[in-house]
Amino acid sequence: MLIEMVIDAEGPLHEEVLLDRVRTAAGLFKAGSIVKNKFDDGLSLSLSERRLEQRGNFIYPLNWKIEEFRFYGELDDAARKSEHVLPEEIQLAIRMVCEVFQVSGKKAIELAWHFLGFGRCTQAMLDRANEVSIDKLTQ
Repeated sequence: MLIEMVIDAEGPLHEEVLLDRVRTAAGLFKAGSIVKNKFDDGLSLSLSERRLEQRGNFIYPLNWKIEEFRFYGELDDAARKSEHVLPEEIQLAIRMVCEVFQVSGKKAIELAWHFLGFGRCTQAMLDRANEVSIDKLTQ
């Protein structure tokens, strides 16, 4: 199934990004309601048959563990959205910044977003990073 092939090739993706990748791979110009419905059906099947897993708005290969974070800076501005960054990537970037640069708090989060490819860190990005860091601590 195309959805699973994309996830196998790219790793975990936000649902919106996955739909766009599947649309592109299928050679379609846009994802209208018919394409979106077929995508939703295919994704539901893959999830129900436990070939993929969903965590929030992200779709993961089974038994996936983070090894490195991606650099999103090469994407154009329209495609580069902080909400498409995996929580695990944010956590790993923060951990790397804290260890390498010996910083913490807001400065660590701002640097982490920079290393993920974002030129500036908005309040929403600070909030998201705090949420995923706290979630990790409470698991």
